Amino acid sequence: MTEFKKVTAALDEADDIKGRLGGALDGAPTEDMKAAYKSLKAILEGVMPTIVKMKRRCAEPDPELQTYGPKMKEKVLGAIDRYEGIETVFEENLKPVFEEVVETEARRLAEKDQQTRDAEEAEWQESERARKKAFLERDQQRQAEAEAARVAEVAEANQQAQREADEKQAELDAMKREQEELAKLEGLSLDERIQVGVRNMWTSLRVGEIRELVDALGGLVGGVASCPDDIRRRAIRLKNHSFQAGIGSKPGAIVVLLGCGFDHAGRDKIPAPVLADMQELGSRERFLWMAEPDLNTHYEEWVEWQDRLMRLSSTFDKVSKYLTRKGAPLGQRGAELPATSMGDVEDIVKVVAQALQAEAE
Repeated sequence: MTEFKKVTAALDEADDIKGRLGGALDGAPTEDMKAAYKSLKAILEGVMPTIVKMKRRCAEPDPELQTYGPKMKEKVLGAIDRYEGIETVFEENLKPVFEEVVETEARRLAEKDQQTRDAEEAEWQESERARKKAFLERDQQRQAEAEAARVAEVAEANQQAQREADEKQAELDAMKREQEELAKLEGLSLDERIQVGVRNMWTSLRVGEIRELVDALGGLVGGVASCPDDIRRRAIRLKNHSFQAGIGSKPGAIVVLLGCGFDHAGRDKIPAPVLADMQELGSRERFLWMAEPDLNTHYEEWVEWQDRLMRLSSTFDKVSKYLTRKGAPLGQRGAELPATSMGDVEDIVKVVAQALQAEAE
């Protein structure tokens, strides 16, 4: 489409809008009229540069530079007149009526847009504050958790240090008791040590306790006697809970085991394979350890050692049967009575001594 035809089409549309608006100026402008006014204004503004250019071409005096021929020039001048006529009506009649309305509407829309932007800005600001608050709370929570973890770690380290100190002190106390115990037993034979331990058991325990202890000691020594090659049976960890509950914590029990051939020992005396089966060993762990004579180089000593273990196992069996006979008359509640209820301490010591002697013969 040529430039002239485009202008003509635009002016036709402008004429139509001008006619519709001119017949409705008496009342208040409707939304359709406002939209039509804006369209007319846009058309006039759109074609104005082309009209200016056409005027300049029509005013060219030099025939050599003229763009339009006579007929075309007449048409163009007619279009220019149409534009100026429409523009005059627009400026003088329409603009005074519509411009203020349009500007007011524009201001209202601008204000509405500003309110929307302000609301969006306020919403964003609130969202940003909430985000920063949440971040701060999370950061504070992380710091609190880190501090709690640090405090817990320090507390655990202090507790571990205290446990190690307590363990060390307990082991030192145990070694001191061992030395005191050995000092009291110095000069006594193994059988005499057993009698000392039995005397302590008899005067300290109840009937049920001493019977259970004698059976436990017999089982322990009998296990060594039946399997002398099993070195694990000859190493007793003094801190072992099961051993302490059944034997180690009972008065006289350790002394009896010392009379059976066990000795106090540190972990340096215990074979590595035995230590490997134990968990959480302390550096100052204490044990009861029964050494086995070398079968190849000290055969006779080994035979005597093995024979004594068998005799000890039989002795415990005899003592157990004796306690059963002595406890029977005491009835069902007899287990809670003192062991001395079954007789004088020297009676049980004599029974033990006789059993050891009989087995030795």
